[in-house]
Amino acid sequence: GVSIAGPAVRRTRDGGPRGLPIPGGRDFLSDEQATLAMGLYADGCATHFASPTRLGDWVQARGFDPIDGEGLAYFLNGKDGVGWSASNTAGEFVLTFTSDRMCTVWARRADVAAVERQFRMMIRELKARTFRVEQETDSPISLGGLNHVQLAYYVQGPSAEKAAVYMMITAQDDDAPVAARLTAVEVAVKPQ
Repeated sequence: GVSIAGPAVRRTRDGGPRGLPIPGGRDFLSDEQATLAMGLYADGCATHFASPTRLGDWVQARGFDPIDGEGLAYFLNGKDGVGWSASNTAGEFVLTFTSDRMCTVWARRADVAAVERQFRMMIRELKARTFRVEQETDSPISLGGLNHVQLAYYVQGPSAEKAAVYMMITAQDDDAPVAARLTAVEVAVKPQ
């Protein structure tokens, strides 16, 4: 099963930030857990959320273990869907995909400032590539009585055929069970 328990750690390691490559040639400065979470998000959810088949193929090619039962129910929060453990020696990660085409990467521990910095960098990169990007929200929220920050952006590809909301929620409390969650969900294309 998947274990997500105890306080979320949101500090960088003593060595400070360092540049780590992410597939696609982008270099981000962050701790390893934030970089891995963003890599899973950028290469998995943000790329394949609109195609369950392609996402499934991507997950299978990486050998992620399926999760089920109570572990999966925790992440799906009452929705139908599937999930996989993408955990490795660097940390605990879960990827979920719901029947309403919501793809989420869950990072048990990560430097939340690094996750936010990398998420904003990805959004800036999309803008630079002529994607239509509009900020939906940037606000504090409470989940389970704990403080979090939520960033959400409407993202539409240059062809204007598909659109999504890319969302990041990071814990601001050390005792949160999940430090960061990164979600991509298909939405209707907005008129210009």
